[in-house]
Amino acid sequence: RHWHWHRQRPHRILPMQAYEAVPPGSGSDEEEGGARITRARSRERKGSVVRCVAIASLASFCFGYHMAVINGPLSEIAIKVGIQGEAAAQGLVISSLLIGATVGSFCCGRIADALGRVKAFVVCAIPLTVGPLVCAASAIAVAGEFGVAFPVVVLGRLVTGTGIGIASSLVPLYIAEVAPAKSRGKMATINQFSICVGILFGLVANLVFQAKQWPAMFMVGILPALVCGMAMCFCPESPRWLALRGQSKQAEKSAMQLWGSGEEVQMEIQELISSQSASLSKQSPSSASILERKYRKVLVVCAMMFVIQQLSGINSVIFFSSAVFKEIGVKSTAAASAMVGLVNVLGTFVATFFIERVGRKLMLDVSYGGLALCLVTMSLGSHFGKPTLVVAGTLLYILAFSTGAGPIPALYVNEIAPEPIRGQASATAFGTHWVMNILIGQTFLPLVKAFGIPAVYAVFAAVALGSLVFSRKVLIETKGKSLDEVSRAFTA
Repeated sequence: RHWHWHRQRPHRILPMQAYEAVPPGSGSDEEEGGARITRARSRERKGSVVRCVAIASLASFCFGYHMAVINGPLSEIAIKVGIQGEAAAQGLVISSLLIGATVGSFCCGRIADALGRVKAFVVCAIPLTVGPLVCAASAIAVAGEFGVAFPVVVLGRLVTGTGIGIASSLVPLYIAEVAPAKSRGKMATINQFSICVGILFGLVANLVFQAKQWPAMFMVGILPALVCGMAMCFCPESPRWLALRGQSKQAEKSAMQLWGSGEEVQMEIQELISSQSASLSKQSPSSASILERKYRKVLVVCAMMFVIQQLSGINSVIFFSSAVFKEIGVKSTAAASAMVGLVNVLGTFVATFFIERVGRKLMLDVSYGGLALCLVTMSLGSHFGKPTLVVAGTLLYILAFSTGAGPIPALYVNEIAPEPIRGQASATAFGTHWVMNILIGQTFLPLVKAFGIPAVYAVFAAVALGSLVFSRKVLIETKGKSLDEVSRAFTA
């Protein structure tokens, strides 16, 4: 009897938490065992992908953290390095990060295509570790009165920015290629969530540390960079990258590590390999260029997605929230800025819930419309001297941005780009993102001084309305479709 009982049971031993209780009498032992295994395999498939995406998104955490941490101590840094009252020099402390990010982003496509997505994460971790160390060295220069503190701060931010630029392009690229079609949108929000959490930590660091401890604020960002670089070495390579280079067996192995096993998964793997082989027979990835005429629409849309995103004013709100709140009379500027980061995180949770339910286009439409309305509110509040109205409008603006205009463009550009140029498309899109960041970082404070906050916010509102028109007229829905289906539909 014991031998027969053993033969009837599945041979695979699973962790206790993988099994679910089945009511007595609901079926035979074999049926119950099969149902348990099916549920366990489903969980394993989801868990492996989410785990890899979460590790990759640590680079996005660094992105958000280093973007936001400068918000509080900027005035203290200006005093220490002798640029107090010099708007252009203070803008350079901020924009040096963006210049480095622009370089890193444009280089990311070639790095990720040549080395593979996983090795590119190791490359990304190097400047994200070295850059903060250089910034800390500037504090030593100040203490020793060497007179080189300002150049060292700029250099450290420049190196850090290179890593941020690679991360901004690489993380959504990796997620788009390893995530199943039915959950690609949700997993893409992990990237945005990590950026938001990084921003929140950066703003909270302004509360935890004193302004004169700004070197320590920069150093905090080293740990997640190191963890990301080391842990990604144990994550599977993108199956699409492998298959596009003719490595079918390795692609199948990588896909099984990410998605598990089963008939449905095997069908997905075979479809992936077949589509990649077809793409490879038409054009090798090394010879493909996003500048080719057939990819012109993809190039324009990828760039425009981030031009309109940035010109709607998001980074002026993140970078200069403390300065703006102080100018309009808000007493606790650091606390108000931390609230901005918290709302950013909450908005990303909302996006996670709705992105696979209502689709990308509708979320973008609602988001851009909400941005325009909030910016008008902020402009009026600033004009009439109503701090409460400005803070409320700012928080609602962040909520509107983080539910659509924030997470979706990074996902969308990797969905519409054909396989041979996906890395280049992502690099082009985020390179444009960082160019616009530099433009805003260098001009926002001078424009505010010249024309006032209400006028600048009014211009941002007009851009947000234009973005709504662009979304409705040009973009297509990508929810639930494979990457091959999306790219074919968009380029048809």
